[in-house]
Amino acid sequence: MDKIKDAVNNLIGRKPSGPKIRYAVVG
Repeated sequence: MDKIKDAVNNLIGRKPSGPKIRYAVVG
């Protein structure tokens, strides 16, 4: 789960828009 959070955080840091942010908050 940590790895997924890291990947999501990376995606959010680059494109903060969409359900990706939700994933980071939930995960």
